[in-house]
Amino acid sequence: MTTPSTAWHIESANGTTRLYKGLVEWMADDPVRRDYMRYYASCARGRTLVGGLGLGLLSDFCRARGIDVTTVELDLDLIRLMGMDAQHGDAWEWAQRGGWDTIILDLWPDTAEPTEDLTEKAAAIREANPGVTLIIHGYPSLSDC
Repeated sequence: MTTPSTAWHIESANGTTRLYKGLVEWMADDPVRRDYMRYYASCARGRTLVGGLGLGLLSDFCRARGIDVTTVELDLDLIRLMGMDAQHGDAWEWAQRGGWDTIILDLWPDTAEPTEDLTEKAAAIREANPGVTLIIHGYPSLSDC
């Protein structure tokens, strides 16, 4: 059950849209974050998986470049709120299905350095997707772009 303290909502002020879950800001379309999303989209090629919906910026920037994008979001309430074309599911599982040319996981890091578990997941994704361009937001040491 979603309570007001955990409900997704959007606020806009001063030209910036912010996505909140409860009181916690989850994403904003401020210039710095837009630049990150544009940069990641510039690395995309071919069949691209975007893990994490947020405000949909990354997927939109990829589509604007003519990239075939599948966006996967774990939180069904966020998909409903955004009203965007996104698949409900676990992006890590989708990434390991194979067949992707680019995988961009725009997921918030829990730690500053990659954990052993995260490093193993990245290796499994690369094994399932030979030649993939892998980007894990917040972890440049595990990312190709």
